[in-house]
Amino acid sequence: MEPILDKFCAQLGCHGTEQGRALRVYARARLREASGMFSSGTCASMGTMTGTECIGANGCPCDGGHTPKEWQRNYDAARGFALDSNGNAQPAAQSELLTEPTAGGLPHAGVKFFKVGDANYTTILNWLSGSTLTTCSVGNN
Repeated sequence: MEPILDKFCAQLGCHGTEQGRALRVYARARLREASGMFSSGTCASMGTMTGTECIGANGCPCDGGHTPKEWQRNYDAARGFALDSNGNAQPAAQSELLTEPTAGGLPHAGVKFFKVGDANYTTILNWLSGSTLTTCSVGNN
């Protein structure tokens, strides 16, 4: 699910902000967790940079994948959409994580990021429903 959020949601003007959005998504070359430290093995001579310095930066040393804290915060932010406003589990298909990007409502200015039943929709639906993969590659996609 992370690659879907990174591709469609993590833009700095959308969900790539610490404040003002129910869903916040950390992604490389976009929002980075401020206390994170980044150093890419491909450019070790350039030292390290803080998450704040890497916000919106693409290239060494900021081009590394998510930090463990970013992975956890992205997961927690997205998983919150499995709950209704009272904190109870809701039917996955009713989650705003699915209804907003398919409806193209006001927050998305008419843009529909995917359709009900397509691969991205089904991946998120299955994840919200508790499905897990039988194998998992935790590469920084």
